[in-house]
Amino acid sequence: MFKTTHQLAKIRLQLRQVIIAVAALLIFIAASGSSAAQSKERNHPTPLKSNELSADFSQNDSEYFYSFTAGPGEVIFTLDVKGSYPSGGIPYFHLFNTAGRELGSFEQIAARNSSEKLVKKISFTKRQPVVMRIGKPIGGGSYRLRISGAVALESGAETGGDRLMGLPASGTLRFEMKDGSAQELDLGRVRRVTVKP
Repeated sequence: MFKTTHQLAKIRLQLRQVIIAVAALLIFIAASGSSAAQSKERNHPTPLKSNELSADFSQNDSEYFYSFTAGPGEVIFTLDVKGSYPSGGIPYFHLFNTAGRELGSFEQIAARNSSEKLVKKISFTKRQPVVMRIGKPIGGGSYRLRISGAVALESGAETGGDRLMGLPASGTLRFEMKDGSAQELDLGRVRRVTVKP
């Protein structure tokens, strides 16, 4: 049965509304992944949903635990630390297997009002679950940790390099349909999403 131009335009409009709704949902999930509750229990770590963690820290903080899958191959940890008043700070990161054996650790000191960077590479001979402990820091400041390389997060997607998991706030989202057609969405133009039945 042939469809009229009006019917095709209506179908395209409905398809765009669905695409926008899906994009907004993915953006919301990506944004909320880093702000999820942090586990303070080694036996119940928070699964990492993003390959980037950032937070302010102080010496009064608790230890926090996260989990992800690493290997086989090299995992790269890029840590940026900014020290705060009065004397800067040091955040500590430790990696363990599920039996509690330490697989590696790293930390970076940043003096007051200075920014420091550390790149730590750890090789894993096989694919395995990893528990990452963010230990009690000394002093205060803020950090941003990016994880790349041979690592898989809770979503099951490989990071495959420095590409951030989730969708960016700008750029073009492209959907290829089963019938071979394609739709593109400029994410920078999205303000609000509603789905109508």
